[in-house]
Amino acid sequence: MEVVNCYRYLGCTFSTNGRFNENSKILAQKGLKALFKLTKSFEGDWPSFATSMHLFNSMIKPILSYSADACALYSGGEEDINFDKILKSSIEKVHQRFLKYAIGLNKHTVLISLYGETGMFPIVLEQINSALYFTSRLQRMPENSLLKKCYEESKLNLMKNSHQSNLNHIMKNNTNISRAQINQVLAYNKQSFISFWRSKLHDDSKNINGNKLRHYRSFKSNFCREKYLDILEYKPLRSKLAALRLSSHSLNIEMGRRVPFNLRLPPKERLCNKCELQTCENEFHFTLECPFYKELRSKLLKELQERFHMLSEYDISQTYVCLITNNDDFVIRKFAKYIHECFRLR
Repeated sequence: MEVVNCYRYLGCTFSTNGRFNENSKILAQKGLKALFKLTKSFEGDWPSFATSMHLFNSMIKPILSYSADACALYSGGEEDINFDKILKSSIEKVHQRFLKYAIGLNKHTVLISLYGETGMFPIVLEQINSALYFTSRLQRMPENSLLKKCYEESKLNLMKNSHQSNLNHIMKNNTNISRAQINQVLAYNKQSFISFWRSKLHDDSKNINGNKLRHYRSFKSNFCREKYLDILEYKPLRSKLAALRLSSHSLNIEMGRRVPFNLRLPPKERLCNKCELQTCENEFHFTLECPFYKELRSKLLKELQERFHMLSEYDISQTYVCLITNNDDFVIRKFAKYIHECFRLR
């Protein structure tokens, strides 16, 4: 009999080290193939964001989550979930790639902002939940069941990162798993991820010029799916609005980051080359200050002020916050169209 490092059984790859990293990589490759096939079928005409996510959940996520009932607890580990590691995992990269495609964002988009903008959680949280339900089912099986006997045997293995040791940590050593407890685990993991998201949003320690998301965090405080994603069914509109919000665009404030470090200017010196104001071409300047877009801007503000009279009383900073955070369907459509036209004019 041949000695091998990996063995595939019923579509699940087992490794000699008892981990499922290789299985995750293979599933990610299959998921990526399904993603490419799905995106190719759109031929550039993407459906709405809601429809896109429905297709992902129906056609791609099941591939990524195959065998999660047996494998997902190994992602939890004997410590709290390491979200930095999870976001770099092969399976989660497929999820991130689809979100970028569905919204219309480029490869320079900060990953953590994708989750806050869409209200999505890493797939592994659902996978852990699924694994707990499967374990609960094993516990309720008859004592003479072969599966129950295998489960009881696995409980004797308490080595580090074994199924049972990870289960003990996740369930706080509570051996009898109930539906209520599983829901509590999911709620705890989701809240932990939201806390992780907030800490990353305000972490300026890795860049001398501060976090790239300093613009995003100035108006984004809640972890939730933004309404414009569902309102703007035409992808180019939601793409440009999302790009402005997430600083994933071609303005000089962002393009100044994509040069060798020794040539990189401080943010305030990345000046607008469309006007003579000698000011930084950031999102605020692009939207409400730059004279180059004066005609488009005047048309937008006139239409909005006719419908929302209080806008005429706002100063320029209040107007910007109102526009970029507004949840009114009319404002979202008008503002997204304005941003799209400004980028096209630029």
